[in-house]
This record gives sequence, C-alpha cells and structure tokens, in this order.
Amino acid sequence: MNEIEETITKAQKACDSLVSLLNEEKKLLIEGNSHLLSHINGDKNDLLILLNEYEKELNTHINNTDLSTSNNNSTNNEEIKKYATQWDYLIESLSQCRLLNNRNGYIINMSLSNTHSSLALLRGQSQDKNETYSNNGISKQELSSRTIAKI
Repeated sequence: MNEIEETITKAQKACDSLVSLLNEEKKLLIEGNSHLLSHINGDKNDLLILLNEYEKELNTHINNTDLSTSNNNSTNNEEIKKYATQWDYLIESLSQCRLLNNRNGYIINMSLSNTHSSLALLRGQSQDKNETYSNNGISKQELSSRTIAKI
C-alpha cells in the first residue's frame, strides 16, 4: 500500500468514526445526557483535527507523486481508478457527516428554543418579540402580574 492509499484509508476510518459519533450524539441529545455529550464533543474535535492532518498529508503525497496518464502507463491508470473510488467514498462520508451534524444542530436549536419558551413562561413574559403592542396598536397584557421564579 502506498502513502496516498494509506492516508485515504486512514481518513475513511476517521470519517466512519465521525459518523458513528454523530449518531451517538443524536441519541444523547434526545436523552438529554449532557455529561456524555461533553465527551463526544471532545472526541469529535479530535477526529476533525485528525482529518485536517490527513488532508495535509494527502496534499503532500499527491504533490510528490506523478499520477499523469500522458504516458499511457496502465499501472498509473489503475492507481488513479482506485484512488478515485476511495475518494468518492470519502466525499460521501463527509457529506453524510455534514448532514448528521446539521441534524444534531437542529435538535440543539429546538431544545434551546423550548428552554427559552419555558423561561419566558416562568418569568411571566410574553413569548412574542413585540411585547408592548399588537399589530392593531392595542397594548398587550402580561401573562402574570408577578414573576413565578427568578432565574
């Protein structure tokens, strides 16, 4: 196995690990397990750093390797096809990581929105942004005359 193939293989394994972590993160987000979530965030950061290192390695190896097909070298053609297949897998894995990360971000934003709504309710505040007047100019009433809890 040459350096390019080895680096792509390591990057694929890191991507697979990241997909697994993102799926585990979703499960923990839904459960609300903040303790284990902090560990997963650390692991995600480590994998992202590792993927950046592999990207730099790969760029170095590619720049130092002659992959031209101009001389019709069948060995080079076969290598390029193999790299292309591995590269496609890597791109698909990274796309999947992006989708999973966006999904988890959506879950976090929904949870944050629910928390803000709950806090507003406990404080006796309206959940609308326009708390003073309605669209027709009539003043709105507060939900409560006193704060239920101080936070």
